[in-house]
Amino acid sequence: MASTRDSVYNRMVRGLSGAVLSDLRPPNPPFVPGFADVLVKNVRHLGSYSWTDDIEPTVLVPGSPRIWTDRAVPFPLPLSSAAPSTDKWRAHDARGPFGFAPLFAALDAQHARVAWPEIDVLVDRATLRKLLAWLSRSAYGRTFRLDLLPVGERGMLLNRWEEADAWDGQADDFCGMKTVVRYEVDACVPADDVQTPENAFRPIPDDSSASTTVFDTPGQPSGTHIKVVRTGAGVPQDALVELKSLQMASSGVWWTAVLPQMYLSATPHLYVGLHTQGAVVRVEKHIVDDKTVFETQPRLAERLRQLGQLLRTLRHLAQTVGRVVPLSVVGHKGELRLYERLSEEGMWVLPEEEQKRFVKDSKETTNP
Repeated sequence: MASTRDSVYNRMVRGLSGAVLSDLRPPNPPFVPGFADVLVKNVRHLGSYSWTDDIEPTVLVPGSPRIWTDRAVPFPLPLSSAAPSTDKWRAHDARGPFGFAPLFAALDAQHARVAWPEIDVLVDRATLRKLLAWLSRSAYGRTFRLDLLPVGERGMLLNRWEEADAWDGQADDFCGMKTVVRYEVDACVPADDVQTPENAFRPIPDDSSASTTVFDTPGQPSGTHIKVVRTGAGVPQDALVELKSLQMASSGVWWTAVLPQMYLSATPHLYVGLHTQGAVVRVEKHIVDDKTVFETQPRLAERLRQLGQLLRTLRHLAQTVGRVVPLSVVGHKGELRLYERLSEEGMWVLPEEEQKRFVKDSKETTNP
């Protein structure tokens, strides 16, 4: 009987060529002391969105993560339950039919200024974590598929097969590449806790009527519609919080997984709920900065160098071979293999109109 992992793998390789084009190996970049060369620099929060549970696919712009209220302990640990109704739409973020369409719609609605033709990589944080896990030979992300989409003259969009509720997007420089990273946000601290004037919570421009953005999806003649409702205020980068829970008897936070996750999205706050017998009895708060990350995980710098080189390799493949035949990479059982993509059925494809934003001198170069 096939294992669950094998069943997932079989679904992921549908539409791909049977022949492997190439077996990718972990890069071996030269050793560099310290971590200055892998610092995430020039981080800039671009915008955010949250899926609603409306009948038609709808996002709130900017997004509305939960606000941390320092609830008195003890309090009941929320039990796992069936997926909320928002999952029927948010599950489409990483798989077809929406892909990165809601991010583009949200950034346009928030008038985010992005020099799209200068972007090297557009990617989800979860994708970066899976590639890091493959480089580290860890269990996380053993089976995954990434579709490589060339954009503009230099860029690559990595579209991942998988599934979140409140999403943020940020721009930064990573290993010499300009990246736009989308990631899920757990919560934020209250506005009063973010005191520097330049980080004030920003209101959405005063054109807050609902609007509908249409993205054409292959196989659907009428297209796929995303309704964008503009409301509320944006949350600054330094207000974002990552939430984790641990049993009191556990050995502590799994820093090997948590710190790279937070580093890749420049999330500064980690709140850990320690629970026993179904109740949270203590909340530990951590500030995560560069010094904390690299002192706690000294080998992370080496892995990030490998990640940077791997992203360059994938971008080169997307911009060269990917211009001739569509490409995908599949991670499975420790292997990372390159395939030709024979079918786009059921997958999100970057619409022609959206491709224009990555072209120099196009009116889509920066959002208005």
